[in-house]
Amino acid sequence: MNRKSLILLTAICLLVSAGYAEIIEFERPVWDVSFTSDGSVAVVTSIGPDVYIMNTESRQIEQEVYIGQPTVSVLVHPSGDFAYLAGTNTLFKLNLNDYSVETVYSPFRFVAGMVFSLDGERLFVSHTDGNEVLVFQVSDSQLIHRIPVNYPYEVLAATDWSGEVLWVCSNRDNRIYRYDINNYVRTLRVNVDAPKAIEITGHGDYFWVMNHGNYGRLSWIFDQEVRQQYFVQYYPNDLVATEDTIYTVTDRGYISKLNVFGNRSVDFTYIGGRLIHAVKNPVSHEIYITRNYGGGQIYILDISPKPDIAIEQESLEFGDVEFHRTQTGTITISNDGGVDLIITGVYVDNDQVYINSQDGLTISPGDNYVLDLTFTPIEVGVLNATLSVISNDPDTPELAVEITGIGIWVPADELLGRMVSYVSDLQAGNVMNRGQVNSLTTKLEQAITRLHRDHLRQALNILNTFQNQISGFIAVGVLPEVNGIYLLDESSFILDMLCEFGIAADGISLHLQNSLPGDCFLSQAYPNPFNSSTQMSFTLPGPEKVQMQVYNLTGKMVSTIQDGCLSTGVHSVNWHAGDLPGGIYIVQFKAGSFQGYNKVALVR
Repeated sequence: MNRKSLILLTAICLLVSAGYAEIIEFERPVWDVSFTSDGSVAVVTSIGPDVYIMNTESRQIEQEVYIGQPTVSVLVHPSGDFAYLAGTNTLFKLNLNDYSVETVYSPFRFVAGMVFSLDGERLFVSHTDGNEVLVFQVSDSQLIHRIPVNYPYEVLAATDWSGEVLWVCSNRDNRIYRYDINNYVRTLRVNVDAPKAIEITGHGDYFWVMNHGNYGRLSWIFDQEVRQQYFVQYYPNDLVATEDTIYTVTDRGYISKLNVFGNRSVDFTYIGGRLIHAVKNPVSHEIYITRNYGGGQIYILDISPKPDIAIEQESLEFGDVEFHRTQTGTITISNDGGVDLIITGVYVDNDQVYINSQDGLTISPGDNYVLDLTFTPIEVGVLNATLSVISNDPDTPELAVEITGIGIWVPADELLGRMVSYVSDLQAGNVMNRGQVNSLTTKLEQAITRLHRDHLRQALNILNTFQNQISGFIAVGVLPEVNGIYLLDESSFILDMLCEFGIAADGISLHLQNSLPGDCFLSQAYPNPFNSSTQMSFTLPGPEKVQMQVYNLTGKMVSTIQDGCLSTGVHSVNWHAGDLPGGIYIVQFKAGSFQGYNKVALVR
């Protein structure tokens, strides 16, 4: 009855949302699969007269055993020495050492499931058309009891608070029954519509696949009641439970994956064909799914723990940041997977953004890492950048985060005005007396006056004198160090800006002064803020194509003000905001090689 045939099976690998998959092709349509306890051997039943003995490591058929009739169900004994096979009308016992076959019981018509007691001494066979569960003594394969159940489907041996029990799905009674596994007395029934398969997660919650014809559901049953139901595509046939995930397969070619924890969302993968059974290898992280699609196939789904990168936000917005100042932001990277997440690279495509990161960073499962970023504008205008995080997540090897911000220019006189207010507050807070405050504010106001008169060198000299006085106040204890350092830092910042860029009325003219030819100039919008329209003027040193476009703070263009060639001279344009919502907008001005920006506020 044995025919040895070392057949090299065709293997096709692919990636699906449920996991990495490999397809093994068989000569005939296959139906069920069962493993030895060490996971090294799989017994595969077929619609033909043969049963396949498969090496799970090499993926080769090591033996074809002739049974003589199609076999729809198989169960390997925990010892690994033999397996029971349910044919179309006969129960067989297959010796896995010499591949001999013996008849155990006949006749019967349809077996929907088989299970051993936890000690391996009894076999429970769901004889569906006979409306009974048959109990066999494994030692001699003798029938020892019949449990009457109306149209039983899958059976499951398990333990609960009362000890070892037997669960039976009664498809026509719309119930699942619990029996004492020793005296076969029914101890519980739970109402569930058309139960077809039953599994227990590693945490003891019960889940059942539901078959409602065109409606496939997975029901979570806890404390003797259906607590929740989940749609798992049409005509589910079987399910597999791991510690935290439930997989189901359907007659219409779908694999569904439900996470037990969190929001219990269901992910679907369509692979086509008719998916019959799903069985997990007891040792490896693989689920074998029998699939009939033309011929026979086993679809091997790799469910090994994987890293899973996640971020709390899809974008980072810095907002308005003053020219040459620094604004900080953070992005939290989490590992929602089951093994270490290794970050191999973090990059950003804009020099204005700096990342404090580490190559080779490892994030443990369930842990996170806070990535620090800074935005220091070196030009006035809108920042649009992309942060890329490279990791060993097989599904998302490169994660992108959009970064936005606006570099704004604050004129030197406005910065000095802030310092005047700060120094005045020191008197109100009794930090310094009136005379000391007046001596400092006078110098700052004099510097502002010199800037307005375009006397840059005089303004610089006054600011140097101001700094010397601040240093003296700190040295003698008149001014607390924390206040003094702030004033020194601010005045040094203004000195640096003035020395590098000179005197500028606003950020746009500053941009022109350093990078633009001739006397090209863009004025500020007026009025600003505005509620319907605002006006801007600009000067062209020669004929140029002018483009003026309006962007919102997400970087999306919302309006075009001007797009065409204009002659030399001064021009004015009006922007009518129409029905745009109130908020901050950026007007981008381009004329030849010159580019400038205006920030305007629309008030509704």
